[in-house]
This record gives sequence, C-alpha cells and structure tokens, in this order.
Amino acid sequence: LPLCSALSAHGAPEPGTLVQWETSSGGNGHWYQPVYVSEGIGWSNAAEYCVGRGGYLATPTSAAENQFIFDLLYDLKYWVYTTAWSGPLLGGFQPPGSPEPDGNWQWVSAEGWSYENWKSGEPNNSHSGENYMQFRGQSSRQATWNDCTGNPTLKGFAIEFGSHPLVITSITASATSEASIVWQCPGTNWVFTVESSTSLTD
Repeated sequence: LPLCSALSAHGAPEPGTLVQWETSSGGNGHWYQPVYVSEGIGWSNAAEYCVGRGGYLATPTSAAENQFIFDLLYDLKYWVYTTAWSGPLLGGFQPPGSPEPDGNWQWVSAEGWSYENWKSGEPNNSHSGENYMQFRGQSSRQATWNDCTGNPTLKGFAIEFGSHPLVITSITASATSEASIVWQCPGTNWVFTVESSTSLTD
C-alpha cells in the first residue's frame, strides 16, 4: 500500500517510512512511523500531530519495544547535541500536580506503567515543568530516557499505530464486474481509489 504522506512545507513535520514490529520477530504487530521536524517541535504539538494521523506518540512499554523505537529514530537528524545528545520525544508524561520528580508517570496510550529505562540521575525535574519524555544520551545517542520540558526544540518523534493507518473505507462490486476499493489515511484528506471494470461477452 502507498504511504500517506504529503509534501511538507519548510519546517513542517516530515513523516518517514512506516515499519511494522512483526509478531514473528517478537513484536506487538503495531506500525511505527518516524517523523522529522527540521525547525523543532514541542511535546504537546507532537502528541497532537500523532492523534491527527490516527495514532499516538510512541510508547516504549518494554525493553524490546524501547530498542525497536530507538533503532527507528537513530539517524542523526532526529537528535540535537549541545552538552549531551538530546533525542526524539516519547509518549510518556506527568499529569499536572504529579509529585516531582518521578511520581505518576503515564503513557499517552493508557497502557500500564511497569518498564522504565531512565538515564542515570533521571527523572530530576532540573528545569521546572519537565513533565515529558525523550531519549537522551550523554556521550552518544542512547536508548535511555530523560524528563524534559515542552519547549519546541526537538527534531523528531515516532507515531505508533495499533493497525496499518491506511484504512479501507468501502468495497463495492456489481454484476457487470465493475469493482472499486476506497481507502483513506486517518486525520488527512488523502483518499485513494482503485477501480476495475471487465466486459463480459458470450
């Protein structure tokens, strides 16, 4: 199936290739799509973008899934280096009023919270309002987590889909052997139609 992706304006989110974490490889069968944002994006806008595409900000709820998402976002373009490697956004957050620095962390998908992979010393809420999650490494890009603010400076994230985001919306057929299939990418105006017609003669 073709990938639902429009040409991006400068600085707008640029979706990459859809990849399935296949059950035959120990995965959950979900689909993941890396997204690059050259001008940077904040956590709330990234989360909203994911929902608009029919998915959610990727949630690494196990060591295996964490590694899968990290590998998907390992390219340098998704990372910013200053005094450490500041990486892509993840779907973890603290609701307002949560005990700091490590109380009541949740996944946007409402999955249970059991697995953690915080960078040493994290979460620490070192800047007030560090209620969101990202990958962060010290001397190299690493699959460890950091609590961060919602400032729009990070370059990437991944969308997680429970099923393939291209959804078939209708299938029609007639006695004259005319048929059509219509599918659409959720959260967009992209609609694809395939039509087929065969003439029947005696």
